[in-house]
Amino acid sequence: MKKRLIALLLCIAFCFVTPFYAEADSPQSTQIKVVPDKTTAKPGETLTYTISFGPVYQLGSIQMSIDLPSSVTYVSGSFSFEPGIQSTLGFDYLYWTENSRLINGVASSGDYESSSDTKIATFKCKVSSTYKGTVQLGLKDLEFASCVTNQLTTSRFSVSSTAVTVKSNQRVNFPDVNYNAWYGDAVDYAVSAGLMKGYSNGYFGTSDGIQRQDFVVILSRLSGEDIDSYANKPNFKDVPKGAYYYNALAWAKARGVSNGYANGNFGVGGKVTREQIMTFLCNYAKIMGFYKSVSDADAQAIRNNFSDFNKISGYAVDSAIWAIAKGVISGKDVGGKKIVSPSANAQRCEVAGMFYNIEQKGIFK
Repeated sequence: MKKRLIALLLCIAFCFVTPFYAEADSPQSTQIKVVPDKTTAKPGETLTYTISFGPVYQLGSIQMSIDLPSSVTYVSGSFSFEPGIQSTLGFDYLYWTENSRLINGVASSGDYESSSDTKIATFKCKVSSTYKGTVQLGLKDLEFASCVTNQLTTSRFSVSSTAVTVKSNQRVNFPDVNYNAWYGDAVDYAVSAGLMKGYSNGYFGTSDGIQRQDFVVILSRLSGEDIDSYANKPNFKDVPKGAYYYNALAWAKARGVSNGYANGNFGVGGKVTREQIMTFLCNYAKIMGFYKSVSDADAQAIRNNFSDFNKISGYAVDSAIWAIAKGVISGKDVGGKKIVSPSANAQRCEVAGMFYNIEQKGIFK
């Protein structure tokens, strides 16, 4: 009640200064991102989170509550704005905590519009020293309001929250994994982060290929989204209801990670190729707001650097350029030539390597 009253008073104050006479047009949609500084952590580690909102139209006040799970404890934080924004807008802001937890943040301003992301808060919280599992933070009671001349607008919003997997230091030692090889740390990361699992016989399957649906399952785990909420969503024609991958593929279809094939099928059971993986990852980067374009000069250099670049399927060219430029893959050296090997089936150790590169380089942060 207290926080809603404050937001209401802020809105009334702005409207008193600049009165309105008619209702606003349809409210604008704003994406809110809750992003940690790492996607894997150890018990007892401290996580640093940033909260930002995407492009916004006529923002007048902000009010939010952070939903902290019992697995973490609030340490410190600040409700602030990127350099230059606060002075430009003349923000008056209030930020408080209660019972050692980040409870609420409220800010008010004159009318504000932005065509790019704007960071509004940073805070730290510590993972319980005995906790193992997934940490998922969310926002609740989130309100954006604007009181401007002749208009009263309340913005809609959607929340994107990145999950953190908390694992102990204990390594799963697979007999077929050489932990001193190039892929050793990658396999260790992918398994400890909960992205990939070994077989029931105790092996990892280092050189085995991976099926298309299983790759999407891994990517859905990385997203941290509640894929069970997609249980009743439309799916591809070849995905049977009740399959272990049903929710993950419904998530991929709904979010735009994959459009499947022209016949409406996803291609369940088929081995995923390297160019397909690069496409999935690039699509994911775009929908999650992690995508950054590659300059024409860099793109041309990539084309020239790989002898088999012209063998990449047309639909995957831009994704391959992005993946190579960002360091998701580095290609292979064969006979003194650098190759992408786009149509080759990706091995499980290679898939682990891609996700390890993404984590190490902060590509999805």
